[in-house]
Amino acid sequence: MKFLCDQHRAVVSQCIHKAKRSWQHTLLSARNYADKQNWQMALIYSGNSFEIAEIILLSQPCEQNIERYLQTSIEFAHALRNCHSRSNALALYDLVFSQLNNLDCNIDINTKMQPLKDVLFEPIDSVNLWMSKWHHLIGAKPEQLH
Repeated sequence: MKFLCDQHRAVVSQCIHKAKRSWQHTLLSARNYADKQNWQMALIYSGNSFEIAEIILLSQPCEQNIERYLQTSIEFAHALRNCHSRSNALALYDLVFSQLNNLDCNIDINTKMQPLKDVLFEPIDSVNLWMSKWHHLIGAKPEQLH
């Protein structure tokens, strides 16, 4: 799955620090579009963030980058489902599984993949509710309690 142009792919591949900043920006934009149910834009931004997360993972395969990759794959899967691209669901699952399986890390891939599997294959109404709650939870601003 290719979303980045060759120029941007080269930039993020050469500098992981820039890649991480770009990943964060594109993922937050994808979430913003998803929250507004602008699924085409959410798909574009989540696809870009997914590709950046993959570049980061392959250059630095560590637990934090595995989690980044999985989190981003879930966001991408959510947008994909809402764009009625269910035919790509199995391809995405296979791609993520393959990337994780090829890493020289001791992880339980099946357990790690379960949230992605749920987003890809459970009823879309349930998925949208879960994702909405997740976005609200991770985007919640701390409040003063007094």
